Amino acid sequence: MSATPHTLGWLGKFVFANGTTIRVSSTGADVTFNDGSGSATWTNDKSFMVSPLVDKGSGEVPDCDLTAPVAISDAYDAEDVFLGVFEGMQITLYLVDWTDPGDGSMQRGPFMVSEIIYDDRGRIGAFECRGILQRAKEVTVEEYSVACRSALGDQRPGYCNVPITSPAWLCPAVVASVTNRGDFTITVSEPHAVDGWCALVAINWLTGNNAGTYSQVRLWTQSSSRVQIWGLAGRTVQVGDTLEIIPGCDKRFETCLAKFANSINFRGEHLLPGRDFLNGAGL
Repeated sequence: MSATPHTLGWLGKFVFANGTTIRVSSTGADVTFNDGSGSATWTNDKSFMVSPLVDKGSGEVPDCDLTAPVAISDAYDAEDVFLGVFEGMQITLYLVDWTDPGDGSMQRGPFMVSEIIYDDRGRIGAFECRGILQRAKEVTVEEYSVACRSALGDQRPGYCNVPITSPAWLCPAVVASVTNRGDFTITVSEPHAVDGWCALVAINWLTGNNAGTYSQVRLWTQSSSRVQIWGLAGRTVQVGDTLEIIPGCDKRFETCLAKFANSINFRGEHLLPGRDFLNGAGL
């Protein structure tokens, strides 16, 4: 901190939910810096700016805002914001003397991205960041529900525990023909891929222009291998693009029993009396 102010600058490490890591510098130049995971080049990015950090030391969760004019950024573009690749991202900040990064640093974070705001043209992205203790300060309750409260695939004890990322549940496929970004056919040999099984599923794009993003299936017709998704894929879909079909769940006990054989882990109260019973005449 003894360095003169004009030699201090922020470095930012963006770790995406899929494991991809981007290292950027706001110092006006590329910086070689070791954050503990090995020496790496932190690329200068004119879009990367950090608001004043708030850390009062009074038990409040520290927070900050990062602003990125994404349309002109070298690290990411406007489409990335709309495609949701920043969801679940962690950001760690380092304040360094960019003329001598090895002299030490002040680390802030990691922060969790809690909200992402961008204008209607996708030119400006503002990322609201909260300290990782934010979740510990949140009050979480569960309500009685006919529908299951578990997220499909949640591996915590007592939750869903269906191994949806195992080959037994994933359906690999290849795009065979394209009508548009929301309507195409696929080649899939997985026996699970019947009409009902593919209801409420998601597509994980593995290769092609949409690699690393997800789409939600609106309609699947097994006889014609036709896939229709909600909205449009973020980028152009091409013949030969590879993808994985991830199973979905409508949260009903019947689905849990018949589709996943997992009724023992059903986290709903489907046997509770309904409104008709509660509103009926007494005996």
